[in-house]
Amino acid sequence: MPGDEIRQKRRRIAGALQWIKELPNELVCEIFQYLQPRDLLLLARTTYFRPMLMHRSAEFIWKASRRNHGIPDPIPPMSEPAHANLLFDGTCHFCKDGRARDILWFALVRCCKECLVVKFSSEEELYETGIALPSLDDLVPYHDPGRNTKIQKWFICGVRRVYLNSAAKTLLGEYAKSEREGPAALSAFMKRKINERQLVLEQINVCQLWEEQWDAEKKANNQAIRKERADAIIRKLGALGWKEELQFESSRRKLLAHKRVNETKLLTEKIWSNIQAELKSVIAQIQTDRLEEEQLAVKKGRFAYLQKRLLMYEGCLSLNLFMPPAVDIALWYPLRALIESSGHISVEDDINQVLRDASFCDFIANWNTSRFQAAFHALREYRPDAVPNDMFMCTTLFRTAGCNASRVYGFTGIMAHKCHRLHGAKWYSGAPTLSCRIELHIPAIQFTRRVCGMFRINPLTTSFNDMLALNPLIECKTCYSESGIRHFVRWCAQSAQDHRDHYLSPVSSDIVNAISLRESENCQATKRNRESEHHYRCKFCNYRNGLATLRRHLRTFHGSIQLWDVVPLGSLHEVGRSTVVKFNGKVFNLLY
Repeated sequence: MPGDEIRQKRRRIAGALQWIKELPNELVCEIFQYLQPRDLLLLARTTYFRPMLMHRSAEFIWKASRRNHGIPDPIPPMSEPAHANLLFDGTCHFCKDGRARDILWFALVRCCKECLVVKFSSEEELYETGIALPSLDDLVPYHDPGRNTKIQKWFICGVRRVYLNSAAKTLLGEYAKSEREGPAALSAFMKRKINERQLVLEQINVCQLWEEQWDAEKKANNQAIRKERADAIIRKLGALGWKEELQFESSRRKLLAHKRVNETKLLTEKIWSNIQAELKSVIAQIQTDRLEEEQLAVKKGRFAYLQKRLLMYEGCLSLNLFMPPAVDIALWYPLRALIESSGHISVEDDINQVLRDASFCDFIANWNTSRFQAAFHALREYRPDAVPNDMFMCTTLFRTAGCNASRVYGFTGIMAHKCHRLHGAKWYSGAPTLSCRIELHIPAIQFTRRVCGMFRINPLTTSFNDMLALNPLIECKTCYSESGIRHFVRWCAQSAQDHRDHYLSPVSSDIVNAISLRESENCQATKRNRESEHHYRCKFCNYRNGLATLRRHLRTFHGSIQLWDVVPLGSLHEVGRSTVVKFNGKVFNLLY
């Protein structure tokens, strides 16, 4: 039983101290002078040695012990045992139970978090209880909780210093007594208290310097013990056959971080016999994790190589096909089997062979057919009489449920869409097409029909590309403010969804020209034009780049600069100038 084990341990300790009782008192006192004050403190808490060590005549023992170990003099008016208790006892001085790692030097106590709120008060809290003293810092022991204190009432009020309640109450009585005796007595009292406090602060500074040095030495000693223990454990594990695994830096680092290794106790044969089985299991798991991480890195490298090859392959596709996302291709069985094959052998030649095989062309064609059918099915659910050519109209707008439902896509954009939501496997990025459900974006379709009605555009004959080229500018009358600020929005603007139920109106040609000029100036000045991103493809050769670069490509290689020779591959927000404008009568402020 646990209680029996504790009693046996206490009996062993008591038995180890029995021989001291047989020694003469003079010899015992001589021995105690060479012990550390911390050890004297522990002995003073035993029944046999407490009367001896806590007697006033034993002060020379405490003093000799302190000096032999380079510990500074006690802070007045503390006794030698009280000084040792402050330095070495890590429990709260008030509740005797809570842990108090740090010494509150300017209050000369150790205090747990629970007692700190009860035993200390701010100046305002002392005043509310009737304790009003001048020069609090010179009279009352205090503590600085810091700017980031976790005690809510002090953090909210910005309290930077709190005072010991018991000391404040005692000083209040002494202060009131001196005040009744007259100004001379009060002045002498204040002078005496300030001088006493100054002596205390001077000795506190000495003790703080010693504590910093002692903490540094203790930390260095603990590090040396941990290193010696870790080296011994590594030697023993190496003798058990784990030497090769421990040559890996990552494995050594994980082992050294384990709680059984990172202890400040020297390794003995008894300790090793108790932890040997556990550490063998730990190092085996570390080896398993390392092998899995290495294999994962190999798979990621193979996937990255496949992505590079697909970029080159995309330019050779038929003009009516779209390149599937790399993750869909990587999860195709022939390539997935190569990528997930075990070992570190190179599979680049095998990947290239699969990409050259006719079955890969069939896979791309089947993927395009499946993607088209998914989009067309979404359109037929909304319009049962729709035909395939309707997929290219300006009122056929899609979104992806489960990826980014707020984005609006045309037909080419939804075909080229790549879902970036993370999936289960670790070696690839993005998510396969099966996890991305295509739907019609009904609010965007209704908004587009309203815009077509305002500008007398026939939605049955106007393609998505034509509407993208027009990109009408609309004024929202509902958002007109009392201060005279007018709101304008482009059809492509992602924020147009905020205006779909508002009263919209066409814009005069003068304002259109002014805003278009402002858009061009702003794009050149801030370089925030989304046309610079790779959301467009050439209709003649599948060359993919930003709109400005693609126009130069069309002019150089195909003798064309027409916008309809460009295939938009992104969302409305990505492929169009999605500007929102506020006009206060003087300046057009562009928001994106």
